[in-house]
Amino acid sequence: MARICNSMYSFHRLFYAGKMTATEFPGICASLGIREIEPLDRWIPSDDAGLSRFEAAIKEANCAVAQLTCGIGLFAADEAKRREKVEEAKKWARIAHRLGAPAMRIDTGWEVEDMALGMKQVIKSFQEIAPLCEELGVVATIENHGGVSKSADDIVKIIEAVGSKHLGTCPDFGNFAEEVRYDSLAKVAPHAAHIHAKTLKFDARGNETAFDYPRCVRIFRDAGYRGAWGIEFEGELEGATPDELTGVKLTKALLDRLL
Repeated sequence: MARICNSMYSFHRLFYAGKMTATEFPGICASLGIREIEPLDRWIPSDDAGLSRFEAAIKEANCAVAQLTCGIGLFAADEAKRREKVEEAKKWARIAHRLGAPAMRIDTGWEVEDMALGMKQVIKSFQEIAPLCEELGVVATIENHGGVSKSADDIVKIIEAVGSKHLGTCPDFGNFAEEVRYDSLAKVAPHAAHIHAKTLKFDARGNETAFDYPRCVRIFRDAGYRGAWGIEFEGELEGATPDELTGVKLTKALLDRLL
């Protein structure tokens, strides 16, 4: 049976509005029939007492953490700032290990004017993070976001340059441009340690209409992916489902049909 996970980002409106807390999140996911979760660093505590409360909530809901997602942008042209970002990433790697997460997404950074320097700095940063990830048994993952992680080819170049089994990808169905979406997903799929099975817009029959969702699923099944399928309901498009709980339910039902 396929593993289905839900990201805190699926409820980003609720979190930003103060209508959901980290300790409520696992129980809400469990009530939707989802037993794996993906916390985000911006909404969970990093202190010992706060983490203990969060761990208790996860245990009470009988859930597990599939991936910890961090918004740290590793790129920094200034070397001192780059080192600070590496140390911050290492802190969250230790938290991921504490929570039992097998993977941790680390952003490469969005604002990169000099792509050559960006690649050099991000590769160097992951080379410094990878040994700790190996020690902890956590795979650092790169999502197809902006900056040097916008292109599938560049993501693969980073992974090959670092050369660690503890660096992989966290492909997002929705983030590549439409004209390169499916070819790009196929390029990063062999390295996937986690997936953001993003949804944006549903029709009346519960099908994703913003892009070819079944094709995205097939790409990863054909690549032999065996990890969790992480729901990330974003619903930002005009006419999208505004209710995030409904959006997650629809996404889970869609994945259940396809998997």
